[in-house]
Amino acid sequence: MRVVPLNRLLIQPTVQLSWIEQHRRIEFVLDAALQALFSRLWLLYQADSADTVPAFLTSALAQPFNLIDDDRLFALLVGADFIQQKHPQFRVELGQANLVWAI
Repeated sequence: MRVVPLNRLLIQPTVQLSWIEQHRRIEFVLDAALQALFSRLWLLYQADSADTVPAFLTSALAQPFNLIDDDRLFALLVGADFIQQKHPQFRVELGQANLVWAI
């Protein structure tokens, strides 16, 4: 498993994809508040009828997250979506000590 500290969170989604393809899992070391925000955002995005991140960002569901001002949350959403496009079996493992993505 690749462990990603908070200071590497804004890394390009292509790098995240490379890591997850190599290690099958990525663990993000994040505080509980950011994990909870991302978990809620990801579940809403998955349930929304928008088929792209840009379409979702203009929806009423995304507005409370104020993603224009939260680079960390935006980076997580874009990275997760990018990986899921390449690997439909992608999953976010909730309830862990840190945020875990796996394929």
